[in-house]
Amino acid sequence: MATRTSKSNRDNVTTDVRCVLPAHITLHFIMRAGVGTEFVSETLKTHGFDPDRERALVFVFRRKDAENYASLLHAYRCDYYHAGRSADEREDVASRFSMGEVSVLFATKAYGMGVDIPNIHYVFHLMPPSSEEDYVQEIGRAGRA
Repeated sequence: MATRTSKSNRDNVTTDVRCVLPAHITLHFIMRAGVGTEFVSETLKTHGFDPDRERALVFVFRRKDAENYASLLHAYRCDYYHAGRSADEREDVASRFSMGEVSVLFATKAYGMGVDIPNIHYVFHLMPPSSEEDYVQEIGRAGRA
């Protein structure tokens, strides 16, 4: 087991993430407000994202953002998830993400309860979550074993 620690302090943002995980797994938690798909794409590319083996989950605040970003990122198999989709659509998207047919999922906080996907190695927040509790729940989607 390896322990990974990341600390960042700025006047308006403080992050302290500690993960204990197998040495072959690296998790990435990225929060960057006011950026879009170019940032997500470049970060995944820089970190060697393998869409056949890994998943990336990108949290956004608004349903429309999830839809727009998923339609703009062409480098990976993308889709979106939010409460405005029908139950059948949400189930289909969640299943395809779990099976690897979708490698990058743009989602609102509606996604996640009961999610147990072991290969979510990237969690992005393109807008700050509405609460600390939401943030903890959302980053908890990564690194399940």
